[in-house]
Amino acid sequence: GICNLCVDVDKIGSDVDFIYLEILAVNPKYRKKGIATMLAKEFEKVELKKNNKMWVCVASAVGTEKIMDKLGWEHVNSIQTADYKFEGGRPFQSLTYEIKGYRKMNPNYKQENKTE
Repeated sequence: GICNLCVDVDKIGSDVDFIYLEILAVNPKYRKKGIATMLAKEFEKVELKKNNKMWVCVASAVGTEKIMDKLGWEHVNSIQTADYKFEGGRPFQSLTYEIKGYRKMNPNYKQENKTE
């Protein structure tokens, strides 16, 4: 889908363990209070304990982009929603959003040695 395209899942490779930060959202009346940043930091804290090599996120809002940049996530790709094609059509052609894909390597990742 559009998220996989945005983070270049094909370039990551099927042999890489990664996890999505799927949704980062805060009720509008509670925005601008650092809650989304706190949630993203908590995601990182939890995921540091797991052995996924990479974390990926798709930012469809400027606020999420700012958070990912602030937390050191690497911007890897951008797509315009209007340009996205799916099954011969353009389901988002009336939208004018730029969606950005981000990734961050897990600094605690340890490659497991597989012996046969």
